[in-house]
Amino acid sequence: MASGNSASITGKNSDPSELRIVLIGGRRGGELSGKTSVGNIILGRDAFDTNRTTTSVMRQEMVSGRQVTVVDTPGWRSSHPLDLTPKLIQLEIQQSLNLCPPGPHVFALVVRLDLPYVGTGMSAKEHVRFLFSDRVWKHTIVVFTVADKNKMRPDLIRSNYQLRYLTEKCEGRFHVLNINDRGDGSQVTELLEKVGQMVTSNGCHYETEEHVSEELKEKEITIRRRAEQRRADTQRQTTGLPKDVGLTDIRTVLLGRQCSGKSSAGNIILTGSGFKVNRGGQRSVQCEVRQGDVTGIHVTVVDSPGWWYNSPLQDTSEMDKLEIQNSVSLCPPGPHAVLLAVPLDEAFTKAMRVAVEEHMTLLSQRVWSHTIILFTHGNRVGNRSIEQHIEAEGEDLRWLVDKCGNRYHVFNNKRKDDTQVTQLLEKIEDMVSANTGGHYEDDGDEKVSERKRNIEGHVLTFMTKTHRQRTALKALFEGERQSLVDVRLMMVGGKMLDKNRAGNHILQQSVFTETPFKEFKTQTKLTECVRQQRHVSDRTVSVVNCPDWSTTTPPSQKTKDVLLHGVTLCSPGPHAVLVTIDVRSSFSEADRRSVEEHLELLGDRVWRHALVMFMWGHWLVERRVEEYIESEGEPLRWLLEKCGDRYHVLHGTKWDISEVNVLMEKIEDMVTRNRGHFEPSDTTVNTSVRDTGHFTAEEWNRREEEWKKREQELIDRMLKFAVKDQEKTTLPAVRRRHSMDRFPPSMSGGTKSEAGSSYRWSPDRKVSDWLKRNPGPIASSSGYDDTMSVITQADIDVMSVRDEDVS
Repeated sequence: MASGNSASITGKNSDPSELRIVLIGGRRGGELSGKTSVGNIILGRDAFDTNRTTTSVMRQEMVSGRQVTVVDTPGWRSSHPLDLTPKLIQLEIQQSLNLCPPGPHVFALVVRLDLPYVGTGMSAKEHVRFLFSDRVWKHTIVVFTVADKNKMRPDLIRSNYQLRYLTEKCEGRFHVLNINDRGDGSQVTELLEKVGQMVTSNGCHYETEEHVSEELKEKEITIRRRAEQRRADTQRQTTGLPKDVGLTDIRTVLLGRQCSGKSSAGNIILTGSGFKVNRGGQRSVQCEVRQGDVTGIHVTVVDSPGWWYNSPLQDTSEMDKLEIQNSVSLCPPGPHAVLLAVPLDEAFTKAMRVAVEEHMTLLSQRVWSHTIILFTHGNRVGNRSIEQHIEAEGEDLRWLVDKCGNRYHVFNNKRKDDTQVTQLLEKIEDMVSANTGGHYEDDGDEKVSERKRNIEGHVLTFMTKTHRQRTALKALFEGERQSLVDVRLMMVGGKMLDKNRAGNHILQQSVFTETPFKEFKTQTKLTECVRQQRHVSDRTVSVVNCPDWSTTTPPSQKTKDVLLHGVTLCSPGPHAVLVTIDVRSSFSEADRRSVEEHLELLGDRVWRHALVMFMWGHWLVERRVEEYIESEGEPLRWLLEKCGDRYHVLHGTKWDISEVNVLMEKIEDMVTRNRGHFEPSDTTVNTSVRDTGHFTAEEWNRREEEWKKREQELIDRMLKFAVKDQEKTTLPAVRRRHSMDRFPPSMSGGTKSEAGSSYRWSPDRKVSDWLKRNPGPIASSSGYDDTMSVITQADIDVMSVRDEDVS
């Protein structure tokens, strides 16, 4: 209800012999808040079904000589904003007040204390204010529930700003209840005493204004009337169609977003076919085909990857797009039905409509005439009809249903019975009959298959290249590898949530704030660099998180100042600049251009110290990140090449210290090649500790920069040649050099490294001297001919790297 829903605070004193309580609150995933259990504990019996509440229920009981009425209401998702709560659920909560006329004395806002409660406070505030009014807080007490008495810790409430905020809104009223200790009558007595004090203080019950009640009644009548009309239209639409079109083979494709329940629906259709269900980050990343016999019909089901939540098509990775396009070719000659999964436990917003419409265009406009909406999680509708849900949700869901020719079906994902599957197959036959017996065909099948083959070939080439390049680096700098005990990292790009989670993963502690839900309106935006430091695997690791940057706005001087401030926080400079990329999303040309423009504010040398860090690696499941890289095409390949093909993948749902250790090894390899950390081009070199000899400080700096540049160019040429040389079918024998001559000279002289070891070469030893001692004709392509190779095939065979080093 709109914020105009106000409540009266005037009226007669409440009758102390009667108490009316309405239970409200959220839930987190499959874990309940304990709201229904609180009602049972107050009434002293199993008055409510502790399974998920889908409709408001009223129960009464005499408790300590007083008539107590408790109304249990459906719960919202505790981490979700109001606009993701289905409209019917909102209406049920609002109409719950009609079950305890003339109105409740108390709203018990139930919050689970021993489960993650990030986002709970903001979500509760938004729901309560909209569904009732701000004045409802005067009649509300927060009931924190736990399932273990050892976790009954009020200090957690005071230390967490979201929980503290809720109690402050309720004027400090709260109670902690152990829902697994129903035998302890004292905790109920104490709760009722607090409730009684509040009722006495208020002197009245909460009362909804008459015009608001009338609006709710009118809305209910409108929903029911339109639902009946839609049901009648659906029945009329199949009238006259042949009921037996003779199908002995039905082919279907499942489409939908992640967590839509489509894989579970496929398992129900084929009675447990083994499709991957999204649990613990496991999702369908490739199309899977399963077959089985259902009531005498051979049924083929193709499950496809789900797109990320309600992201538009442009944000979906090319790898996932290609798989979705490929789905219809896996049940030749084509599917009879495309089953579009839409979950009933969330509101269907405009963003979801856009996401569905755009992703369906991956096939063709003809697909709509072969599509049936498969509403999943039907167990959460309660005693309401699906038509009521459609009409209550509004124009976006009605548009989708109409676009699919008013064809829809409901699946209860918790119940596996033949009836719901049989009815679905009957609706598919009706649709096939309406389509004159035809199935869906896509003209682009061959192009999709060809593109998949090309990508697979490129993946092998790219992995071979990076493997050999990394192996060549290890050989090139053998004996010179720096082991860092103090690692300084700077994270740039990406979104705040990506970088914060990456920082927490690297430091193995929750030191950066993580917003629980990317659309939550109250999330803050990082505007300044934030530095955190922890001890990880015998290293002191410092991570500086830089503010997000825009892909649509060119960087400004302020942007440069902020980035330079991030470098300063890594004083004397970061060992690595980590460019974070979300593998759930596409990497566009705009993204590439943004990275280039922002990083080059720090100078050209920053690329030598940059490493691409792919976030949310669990989204790939068993697929390699190289498939994502090659699918994305030129923009991402450009970035990888610019960063010297240095990249790493971090899991998105768990902290894995082994992933961090491998990342540190890659950073140490990079620091070894760079002979140190990164400093911006315009940073003045402190020469006070150096013996400048016959040169002025300015001349020394100029010459040192030139030497470093020439040294780096030599290393780059040697690496490129080594990789190219190893790609040949046969390699000539290569003379192994002594360790002194195998490496280009360092211009750092005897200056100690950050690892504590000294460099071998004196400051007057130039790159040209090294070249003279290692003669060989110049090759036009790589700079040196085969006799200058620094690594042999035998080296590669011996110095094999682990899979983690490749990805």
